[in-house]
Amino acid sequence: MTIRKFAKSSTIHGKTLDTLVPTALSARANAIVDNPDHVSPGPADWNKNTRVKIGNALTRGITCSTLVLAISVAAALINSRSANAMAYTLDPNATKYFQDFNGLASGLPTGWGVYSAATATSMGIPNTVLSDTGASTTWGSTARGFKDYASVTAGQGASAATQHATADRALGVRQVGPTTEAGFDPGAAFVFQIANTVDLENFQLTFDAMTLDAQGRTTTWLVQYGFGKDPNAFTTVGDPFSGPATFGSEALAFNFGNALNDIDTNVWIRIVTLSPTTGSGNRDSFAIDNFSLTYVPEPTSLAILGLGAAMLIARRRK
Repeated sequence: MTIRKFAKSSTIHGKTLDTLVPTALSARANAIVDNPDHVSPGPADWNKNTRVKIGNALTRGITCSTLVLAISVAAALINSRSANAMAYTLDPNATKYFQDFNGLASGLPTGWGVYSAATATSMGIPNTVLSDTGASTTWGSTARGFKDYASVTAGQGASAATQHATADRALGVRQVGPTTEAGFDPGAAFVFQIANTVDLENFQLTFDAMTLDAQGRTTTWLVQYGFGKDPNAFTTVGDPFSGPATFGSEALAFNFGNALNDIDTNVWIRIVTLSPTTGSGNRDSFAIDNFSLTYVPEPTSLAILGLGAAMLIARRRK
């Protein structure tokens, strides 16, 4: 990928590297490559470690290879922030993001949101998750809302006390009809927001879909993705699903192909219901758990980081 694209996707305290190193990444970048010149250091709000590791290199006059090294090192060191505080930054040195939702008592994990009134062209209205207290978060409660449920591992027929004491949690929802409250049937959504997928590819998703209290209605769920700060278009991946017909868990898998490869803006993955339930009676208590998103670094990124590490080691030995 280009140096410009790399820099636009890497951030320091909410500022992208292309703005922090304006001379090197301006329209004059080609001239700098051909005739290296001194580059102004970044603003004062760069953190100290960043200035120590790349600031000096940028102020001494650089070649193209050194610029690539500096930016790759900076991205590896400090690309744990994004312009959007909710978004989760994937670890470029890992190959998987995993979430078991066992910490819901402390709030939703970074990057996660729950929404009602979601549509084909709208994320919907942000909601909160009911904490695991009282009767409203037991499987059999018909009270509407997103909930911190006990996982199916608590066992079918588990008492309220057992459910509350279960450490293995799941992120769930109890839908209600539009005459009770609009936006849940349809419109409920579990959403994971990623800062970007720069230099990452081959995304695949698995998670467990759980029916915790089976009722007479059937919900159709979709896995979709969208791009940007506030997407208004979403693409469905894989087949619709409804979860188990009775109490239990079903492992599901979705392959994004190359759709999420090397995206330099926010990437949203949502599990959403956009059509009304079918059947009669109440709606299920439904949950997701063990959300696993796997990916691999692009070969170019691995080569750059490998070269950068080798150059740093060689420099220290001198």
